[in-house]
Amino acid sequence: MSPPRKRKLTFDDVLNAPVLNGGFDALVSTVGEIKDKVDEIHDVLYEPDNGIFARVKESARDVAEVSEDHKALTTKVDKHEALLLEMVGFKNSILKVLKVIAAGGVVGAGGTGIVKLLYDILIGS
Repeated sequence: MSPPRKRKLTFDDVLNAPVLNGGFDALVSTVGEIKDKVDEIHDVLYEPDNGIFARVKESARDVAEVSEDHKALTTKVDKHEALLLEMVGFKNSILKVLKVIAAGGVVGAGGTGIVKLLYDILIGS
């Protein structure tokens, strides 16, 4: 078997080729459109003020600030909680002393009335 014969290109074949009959121009046009779209995508991603990466960086900074604020508030809440527990303990200590004084009758009748009044104020009744 002999290999298939290759057809020789003629001048008419070359002149009628799709590349020379608008094909190359269409390709150049398509490449230009693709370049424009890539430029638009690049702008959407990398624009310094409104690009996606700029917004992500800004959001990351905001999250870091909120996290720092949260830590500071948590610390303050913990301090206030400890202070409140101290105050409750102090109140309970005073109430115990007042109960002993009122129950023991150590103070005279007038003093007992004052102790009872203070006790009622501290209890809130």
